[in-house]
Amino acid sequence: MTIRVVQKPENVPLQDLLDVMHKAHDAAKTDKLNFPVLTLEKLSKLVDTGSVCFVAMDEDTVVGTIVCEPQIIDKWYAKGNVMAWRGIAVLPEYKGHHIARQLYDAAVEYAKTQNVEICYMTMSEFNEHHLHVATKYGFQLVEYVTHRKLAHSSNRVAYWIHGCPFTEKEIKKQYRNSYLQAKWEKLTGKKGG
Repeated sequence: MTIRVVQKPENVPLQDLLDVMHKAHDAAKTDKLNFPVLTLEKLSKLVDTGSVCFVAMDEDTVVGTIVCEPQIIDKWYAKGNVMAWRGIAVLPEYKGHHIARQLYDAAVEYAKTQNVEICYMTMSEFNEHHLHVATKYGFQLVEYVTHRKLAHSSNRVAYWIHGCPFTEKEIKKQYRNSYLQAKWEKLTGKKGG
């Protein structure tokens, strides 16, 4: 099996990417791990507004996806241009072949061409497998986020392309503070604190 990761070819419909996302996410679902998947409308909007999709291909079949969305944020760990990664998925039957790593590599190389220093992604707090893969790659837990509309919480992880400027202690403290803040807000129903 030879897997190649490329920027999404024109002849590959966005629906093929969504199919991979749905199959991967359906296979990973548990009572606690039930996260939203991009819709065709949302994915089309992302692409129309400058996001770039990379796909892992086995011959002519899409077996993995990642969407790179340029953003501007103002967070403790990043200020300015960043690359948000979304729609990361690998078909269950292709797990264990380091496809996520290949997708990450392609996304990092793309981010470098866009003069972006930080890539980040958000994942369910219960998605231990994805968190393991991300931290093994070099991502750091930087923020705990509660999504009131979706009634779930997520971990945000960041990857500094040219090395992390913060100590491990600083990062853990900031993550812990965001976790405690989110839990306090959930408990009291009040923002801030």
